Amino acid sequence: ELDPDDIEQSLLKHRLFPKIKYGDMPELIALTKMAYQTITEDLERIILQTVDPGHSDYAVLTGIQIHGSEDNYVWPGTLYAMVNGQRREVTL
Repeated sequence: ELDPDDIEQSLLKHRLFPKIKYGDMPELIALTKMAYQTITEDLERIILQTVDPGHSDYAVLTGIQIHGSEDNYVWPGTLYAMVNGQRREVTL
């Protein structure tokens, strides 16, 4: 069901449900990675629909933010730049 007060979360749930076998309850890490993969797929699809890499340079930096009791961390995911139509991997 689409929650008009939280459309982003509603759409993510809609995209995640087919990836989870009925009756399974994935652990937090597995669910987080599924959400990350789904969001990354959506981002790449939207980029393909809206950006002409022959005319626009852009960078994609994704990851998972991990909130700890005392500290916060970021697990880096996809990192690349499109420059002059060529994909260049980025490392941290």
